[in-house]
Amino acid sequence: MDAVTVETYGEVKEDAVWRYLSLRRGARLDQAAVDHDYDNLVKLGGYRVRLAVTRGSSANTMTLHWMVMSPWFKLTAHPLYEEAPLSDPTRGVGFVVTSPQLSKSGGNVAFVTSRNRWAHHYSHYVG
Repeated sequence: MDAVTVETYGEVKEDAVWRYLSLRRGARLDQAAVDHDYDNLVKLGGYRVRLAVTRGSSANTMTLHWMVMSPWFKLTAHPLYEEAPLSDPTRGVGFVVTSPQLSKSGGNVAFVTSRNRWAHHYSHYVG
């Protein structure tokens, strides 16, 4: 490996990205090592990742250029339980959309919504 470079966008810090990478200059390049680093960045770091592989400056060498950015929004779906029985998730579904950290104090923006999927199929007796 001739060189490994990192380019970051948004709130991502280059030092944080290097913690997830195992391939360094002088290492032997193989697909399993590239897959391992990619998985670390995506699954553990939660980043959006692109990789450019180019020829190195000498024969039989390669350069890896990681382009890493934080996702703009994180979408989480969860079942919506309004009434008993709690084991029946057919009432609807809710979504939470969360932005990445916007300030040094950890602040972010979140949007919460829920939708009914179909008509309620439990009868209620009010007497």
